[in-house]
Formats: sequence, structure tokens, C-alpha cells
Amino acid sequence: KQEDLIKSTEDKLRELQQQGGVKATLHGYGGLRFDIDDRVTGRNNRLGITVTVPVTKKIVKVSRGVMSVSYECGDKAAGQSVSLSGSGETGGGGTGGMSYVAGDGIRISSDRVISADVTQSKLDGVQATAEQAEKTASGFSAQIGLAQQDARNALAAANESVRTLNGTAPIHVWRSDDKASATIWADTVTTTADGMMSSTDKAKLDGLENYSLPVATQQALGGVKPDGATITITPDGTITAHGTGSGGSMYWPIGSIYQNTTGTNPGLIFGGTWERRPSLGAYTWEKTADDTTTVHSALGSGALGAMTLGGEA
Repeated sequence: KQEDLIKSTEDKLRELQQQGGVKATLHGYGGLRFDIDDRVTGRNNRLGITVTVPVTKKIVKVSRGVMSVSYECGDKAAGQSVSLSGSGETGGGGTGGMSYVAGDGIRISSDRVISADVTQSKLDGVQATAEQAEKTASGFSAQIGLAQQDARNALAAANESVRTLNGTAPIHVWRSDDKASATIWADTVTTTADGMMSSTDKAKLDGLENYSLPVATQQALGGVKPDGATITITPDGTITAHGTGSGGSMYWPIGSIYQNTTGTNPGLIFGGTWERRPSLGAYTWEKTADDTTTVHSALGSGALGAMTLGGEA
């Protein structure tokens, strides 16, 4: 029966109330606002239990300019009353008075004006934080002072290291405050004095590697090369000119010695007068005179001149 169910539910609620207390925290969602000792009712429809508790504490917090409000509700152990009821039907609720409970640093006057004071414990915390900040700043200040002194010492050492400068000609050095400078003084080079090369001379020297010696002609100087027959050059650079006999063959000066294995008189080849000399080996011939035609031919070609060639002239 319905009456029996209601009675059984009330008996069960009384049993649960004796086993402990109920504590809830409320937030002002959806514009809800509560005062101290207001009663708040909540219902669990599944269990059919309704709980009514008083607002025992209103908590206001401000963080970075943003205020938040929260509430703490009835604590049975602290003497606050909690009402539990049960019903098989929806509905029910509770009403409450308008009393207020002051917390730490909060005063409530008789006309319900609430004022808050900053307590000494909070001031002590702020003071401790300020003292720690001052100590930290003092430590940084000391470190900055040491760094400045190190910088001054380094500057003094740098100035001392360049206090005296010595230069050897043509290098000229000088100092201005903490800076050192050097200049090389030199005259322009000449054929009789050392010095610096001009840009024009430098350009000429750079072009030497591209120089090609021209061939000598009757009108211009240039390079010549020996033919290896009438003009020869020894490894040490000595130039030797050889005259030619009649027919353009090599000229042999008087007193020259010629050897062959055929016994043929060399005068038949080179001209001139040759006499055979005793020899145990090859035939040996000595030139004793020039042919007139041969000498004139040689002199006419300009091959002999006044040079001594291969022996006595």
C-alpha cells in the first residue's frame, strides 16, 4: 500500500541520518546566488531520496582580477541540521532562515552589513614573500656589481697590452686610446733606388708571360737560331762560326788534321793543299795551304771574317 511505502521510506531515512552526515559544495551556476543559512534541497529521483542542507560558508576568490564565488553546505558533525526525506511522488522542498555565519577576517553587523579585514596571517605571508624578493634582488645586484668590475679589469688589461708599440721602417705604428694602427711608407721604385712598384709597371710585368719573341729580319731585331753547320752553339753558350770551302762544303783552316779510311785526299772534297802524314791507323792528312778560289769564296760569303776556326789561321 502507498501509506506503508511512505512510512517505510521515512523509517529508512531516519536510519541513514543516524549513520553519518551529509556535505555538499554548490557553485553559482546559471545565476544562482545563496546566503549563509539558506537551505538547499536536492532530490535523487531514482532512489526517491530528498536531501535538504543549509549553506554554511560562502567563499569569494579573486584571481588576476576575476572573482569567483562558491558555497559549502551543511556539516552534521559541526552542529548543522540536515533534513532527509523520502517520497514515492515528486515534490517536496524546504525553507530556511536568513542568518549569516562570519568566517576568518569577516565581520557581520546587526544590520546584516558584511565587511572583511585582512588578517595578520595573510599580512605575514605577504611580508615573507616581499623579504624573499628583496633578498633575491640584492643577490642579483651583487652579481651585477662583480660583472661590472670584471669588465673594468678586462678593459684595463687590454689598454695595458697595447701601451707600447714599436715599428721598424718602413712600418710606422701608433696608438690612439685603445686602438693601434700601422702604415707602411715607401717611395716608388726607380732604376737606382728600391721602392714600391707602380701600377703601370705591374701591368707590364703581368704581360710578360704572354710575350712571344719575334723572328729577326733585316729591318727589326728578333730571335735567330744556328743552322748547326756554319754556326754552332756549345752547351755553355759559346757561338762558333765555320767557313765553307768551294761548293759550299765545310772550310778547314791551315794546320787542320783530317783522317779517313779510304786514303782519299781531303783536298778533293774541301779544297786546299793537304799532305799525308805517317800513321799506323787511319789515313792522316794535314792541310798546309788554301786554294785561292776557295779563300776568296769563303771571304766573299762573310763566313770567315777574322775568327780563328778549328786551329791556327
